[in-house]
Amino acid sequence: MTLPIDREGIRILCPDATSHTFCKRRSRYKTPLVLLGLWPLLVGQPLQAAQFDGHLLEAVRLTLANAPDIALSEQQIQASQGRLLAAQSEFVPVIYSGLGGQSIHTPLPQALRSGGQTEINGDLFNYTVGASKKLYSGVIVNPELSVIRTSDNYGNTTIPNSGNLALNFTVPLLKNSGTLVNTANMTAAQLELDSAAQDYRFTLSAKIASTVIAYWDCLAAKKLLDISAAAENRSKEFLDSAHKLANADEIPQAEVKRYETQLAGDTINRISAEQALVVARAGLALAMQLQNQDPAAVALPIDDFPVVEPADLASLDNAVSVQNLIETAAQQRLDVQAISIRQQAANTLLAAAQQNNRTQLDLNLSFGYSGLTEGSAVANTVTALQPKGNGPNAAVSVNLAFPVTDNAYRSAIVQRAAAAEQNSIQTRALQNAIRNNIHVHINALRLSAAQWAKAKFQAETQFQVLENEKKRYKLGVGSVLDIIYNNGQLSVSQANAVYAARDFFQAVIRFRFETGQLLEPLHEQQTLDMAELTTLPDH
Repeated sequence: MTLPIDREGIRILCPDATSHTFCKRRSRYKTPLVLLGLWPLLVGQPLQAAQFDGHLLEAVRLTLANAPDIALSEQQIQASQGRLLAAQSEFVPVIYSGLGGQSIHTPLPQALRSGGQTEINGDLFNYTVGASKKLYSGVIVNPELSVIRTSDNYGNTTIPNSGNLALNFTVPLLKNSGTLVNTANMTAAQLELDSAAQDYRFTLSAKIASTVIAYWDCLAAKKLLDISAAAENRSKEFLDSAHKLANADEIPQAEVKRYETQLAGDTINRISAEQALVVARAGLALAMQLQNQDPAAVALPIDDFPVVEPADLASLDNAVSVQNLIETAAQQRLDVQAISIRQQAANTLLAAAQQNNRTQLDLNLSFGYSGLTEGSAVANTVTALQPKGNGPNAAVSVNLAFPVTDNAYRSAIVQRAAAAEQNSIQTRALQNAIRNNIHVHINALRLSAAQWAKAKFQAETQFQVLENEKKRYKLGVGSVLDIIYNNGQLSVSQANAVYAARDFFQAVIRFRFETGQLLEPLHEQQTLDMAELTTLPDH
């Protein structure tokens, strides 16, 4: 399956935990490129390497389409939705009905027999219709209608149809009483679903960051191979020139050996760079989850390192702004939000367990009336419910249950208190890690930017130095060693510039990830473009 590509941006829609709808993997081929969190069309069908065209946004798109971590996270959302539906089912009205009949033959005592009648032949027919609804307060409301028709050859020859309509209430007074206690599981399940949605967004953010890092690694490996190959080619040219000069007796044969040694070293470096590129391409293919692919079949990166100006780092000089960004990330980053929501769920369950009473005391109330008709007509089973001036029925009772030990009560509190404390500990540890990591990445941004600028200057200058040494050698005032040394230095300085550029842009994406600036927690939809992946966020 070949998908059209529009690299101006990726739009990511996120799951709506409230309405229990989840984003699906699909593509709307418009500008910008629209990517949703999950694509059902592609689930279980990883895209092939031939579909990666070498662009960074395409690498991200393939990651979002193929990453199993994202699919697992979506399954966690669906599992949380299932738990919520199970918790809500406790308050769903239940309608029930029953229909039955009996034929009874009861022997009569000798003293009651007369006219040859030795037994009572009776028929019994009954039906029941009712409903039950549990309220959030714990009260159970149960309206019920029942009719019984009795006919026999002894005392019910008129075939009485007795009906009863009742409205029953079960009111918990101690255990299972109150809205907090009864809705705790449902509230916690909703919070767990919200938490799973934040985990899902965080997984998207983490996979995007890891793919961008792998892309820059691959681009750097490609550039380093180009540098090694260029150094090897220069050494070959030097060696060819040396052979010509030696054959013309303009230089001694010993100098040729020096060029041969230098070429051997550069060839070794080029071979090492080729292997490094294979490893980097394999890493990028793994990040995009391309299946069963030879790394050599994966397209090389096309997008170059963007140009960075000193003004691009100006936002890091505002200490107050940076500190605000750090604290915002520590409180609102997606994984922090997920743990915080789980903490709310744990606190809800703990509060419910603490409030719930060990003793069960239920008040049972019933109000209704009874009716009676006689006759075998089917309609009498319905008209039996019509009141005929008789008074209403009322009943009240109390049920009491007291556990001998309170192990279950204490166990629920201990478990839920431990779960709440675990989430609290995780939150504090994560927030501390976020603060430390952001400071590390800020330092990496500053140092790698300065290193990159110096490395580019060094590479440009070293090129001129090498050209000057070649001229000096031709004039007879330079040496072979100077050329060999400066040729090596040129490769080193060019490689340093590549390493610094890679480190800088990896620091950029890590900074965005750590500060929660890739996917924001309050946005259901966000467009992700090259600027989002290669520039620092506005504070």
